[in-house]
Amino acid sequence: MQTNNIHGPDPKNTFAPYFSPELKKACKRDMELVLAHFPNQTISELIVAIRRRACDGAFAESDLLGTIVKINGSTGKDNILRKRTELYQLVGRTPGNHNHFQYWFFQVSGRPSLGTRTASSHCVFGEITISWCHEFLTKRIHQKLVWVPEI
Repeated sequence: MQTNNIHGPDPKNTFAPYFSPELKKACKRDMELVLAHFPNQTISELIVAIRRRACDGAFAESDLLGTIVKINGSTGKDNILRKRTELYQLVGRTPGNHNHFQYWFFQVSGRPSLGTRTASSHCVFGEITISWCHEFLTKRIHQKLVWVPEI
């Protein structure tokens, strides 16, 4: 199976996105590279925005990267789109449908995941992204802590 096939092992499956373990790992790595450029407060506000369904993958300026840029203080559609492009460049990617990183971020939204029926259902991509944000913040905080053993 190719690692860049977002529609899974069956090329006829265009209904639901599929991310192999390798693609998820690559998306997580790219997400960590993006998060490294933002303060903890911005990452915490991103978590809140995802939970409040303020991310909408249907529009570039309100997908996950657009939301991060807005939280960090950018305004105006052109400025937000420019900053998004800069973030893609930071992780060595170019925007486009071929980009699994972008495809993942377009999936993070307030829409329920496939197979869920209730309005309170969260997008599984959002929940995974929130867990990555928590993990990143935990690592960052632990790196800053200094532990001195008792003598």
